[in-house]
Amino acid sequence: MIITIQRPLEDIKASVEPYQKVAIIGCGGCAAVCQTGGTKQVDELARTLEGKEVMFTFQIDEPCDQRILARELRRISDRMQGVDAVIALACGTGVQALASSVDKPCLTGLDTVFAGTVIHSSSYLENCNACGECILNLTAAICPRTRCPKGIANGPCSEKVDETCCVDSESECVWISIARRAETLGLRVETPEFRPMDCAKHVGPRSIPVREVSIRKTEPGG
Repeated sequence: MIITIQRPLEDIKASVEPYQKVAIIGCGGCAAVCQTGGTKQVDELARTLEGKEVMFTFQIDEPCDQRILARELRRISDRMQGVDAVIALACGTGVQALASSVDKPCLTGLDTVFAGTVIHSSSYLENCNACGECILNLTAAICPRTRCPKGIANGPCSEKVDETCCVDSESECVWISIARRAETLGLRVETPEFRPMDCAKHVGPRSIPVREVSIRKTEPGG
């Protein structure tokens, strides 16, 4: 899921300063699970915007899904006419999807930090960086590219302290974790030599189906 954190309240207030009548739209999906964009957080933000008229609040299950977004926006189309701006408590993708669908300024109340695993309430871990070149079948389903602070994918570095990561002293070296899991499950994992990552797969914005993106070369001084 997409992990978000709330932006500092003073930043939100500064962004909404030019507008008097606002609506607050929350995300009932990832942001609600993160306790950053659920109904409670929407209501709390509404109460803190002193001097502003919060015309209405609304919850959209998945504002990043344009099909759901279009359906839900039809329900509030009349109310949207009376607002000067919309504050969205959603990830950056959700905010941009909303902005492309309404003719009002859309402001974000959250910062998007990573795609992660929920450990428990308010505790999340980044396990995947969406590289597009998955190596999990070779590493006992643990991603060293993401879990290693140095991003090393070809075995442990020489600086690890016994079994501990040299960067994060509270964490086990990811390659030790990979070896332990492989041994427990009877998997054969040899330290692989992965090919360099294909940078062409990381040219943004990415899409499915994949679009061929040509990079135009400019002449010096052009």
